Amino acid sequence: MRVLRLWSDRYRLSSIDIFVYEPFDFALEYARAQRLELRKGLPVPIVSLEALITMKREAGRAQDLADIDALLETADYGRHG
Repeated sequence: MRVLRLWSDRYRLSSIDIFVYEPFDFALEYARAQRLELRKGLPVPIVSLEALITMKREAGRAQDLADIDALLETADYGRHG
């Protein structure tokens, strides 16, 4: 097990993953994270694309590998679109 996934019955599509171990240097990733405002006064740190891809590659599940392809396509589109 890499993560423990939790969700609310009210918000089934918004799961939260709790890592069983830290898959990266947390302090480094937290410092470099982009912050998006979920609502006024509630900034949420977002893990870097590189860290997310690394985590998914290490998980190695078919869905994670498919996610990597989609993430790379989206990132490439963002640079050229």
